[in-house]
Amino acid sequence: MSRSTTDCCAAASVKRCPVSDSRLPPDTARALLGCVRDHAPELSVPGLAAYIERRGVSGLALGGIRHGVVGCVWTALRADGLHEMPAAAELQRSYATGVGVHMRALTDVELVASSFDGVGLRPCFIKGPVLAEAVYRRPDLRSYVDLDVLVEPDAFETALHVLEGAGARIYERNWSLVRDRELGELRLITPSGGVIDLHWHLFNDPRARAEFPVDLAAVHERLRPVPVGGAVVYTLDPVDTVLHLALHACLAGAHRLVWLKDIEQALLVDDFDWTELVERACACRAGLAIALVLARAHLLLGISIPRAVVSQLAPGRWWRAVLSSVDRLDSPARWQSGGSVSQLVARSTRNTGMSSALAAGGRASAWIRHGRSRPSLAELFDARDPRSAAYPDGNVTARASYLDNVTRAGRIKR
Repeated sequence: MSRSTTDCCAAASVKRCPVSDSRLPPDTARALLGCVRDHAPELSVPGLAAYIERRGVSGLALGGIRHGVVGCVWTALRADGLHEMPAAAELQRSYATGVGVHMRALTDVELVASSFDGVGLRPCFIKGPVLAEAVYRRPDLRSYVDLDVLVEPDAFETALHVLEGAGARIYERNWSLVRDRELGELRLITPSGGVIDLHWHLFNDPRARAEFPVDLAAVHERLRPVPVGGAVVYTLDPVDTVLHLALHACLAGAHRLVWLKDIEQALLVDDFDWTELVERACACRAGLAIALVLARAHLLLGISIPRAVVSQLAPGRWWRAVLSSVDRLDSPARWQSGGSVSQLVARSTRNTGMSSALAAGGRASAWIRHGRSRPSLAELFDARDPRSAAYPDGNVTARASYLDNVTRAGRIKR
């Protein structure tokens, strides 16, 4: 297995923990939520010490790892002096790994910024180190595995060549697959061993791009500068940040606390413009999706959401009632892995309640007929398997066709 394949496998093992389907006990879920809800990291979490005395650390630590909130749980344990317990060793390793990934990502931020500046490109950094440094209270509270960089579609090919010239290697070599799936991003392995997801669109899947038509030109016009490490880089404006985070969370099932924590932290900016959020969400037909994620974040993390905002985003009372009932009966905080009703409902959310209900029915029917299916490691990483993006088909024509299609998509949008 090549180094690039090994690196991407390691990244995927963090994102997708290979465990059996199970749920956290209710008291463990409550303790986990206490660690995740916004609070000063140096302060004790009420009730946490009593929970640890009764239950131990292992269940909470495993929940933190699987929900992607290692930094929140580790700092909560440390504030109570509970971090030296033997059962917390795996959590400590995950925390240290996250800090290491962040330090490496800061090096890659400088690589991208300096390389692009030389050809007059302005990259937009999204998620990853921008969330850790410019959105969260402290960078060690938000772990991640890759660096996401967004460029305008007609600059995508140039950006790709620039990064290759700087020593980065494209992970995807199956250009026929890349072209046929119309991917909105490509992965690159940097000289430092990090992973860059180079985007020409906010959504990788063409179905998501069609379902939620985001105005990319307007997004790029609204970029704002933020400090990351020792540099000043550009990222999405506060409203686009929340819109992007919420849409991505919904499309993935909105079942991991890390995604809801992102929303919580992104909403802490002064004078957040709720009216603008509603307008932009409705413009890209994402009202129901944003309402679902905001309501879920309010239920689990206690985020303050103006009542009128959810009503404007999701005017149909019956669908709001469905979402509320599902989340109260099948709390995402308890799910560690596998499928759940709340996950299915989120992934099925579309522009209207009726289209969402039909999509949910279709997903449920497919699950009953075929069972839950996920891409295998062969499909994702085995360079010997033609289904893998790493399979070296060497199709130069397919690569050129893909890049031409990306450029054309940008021109059409303008």
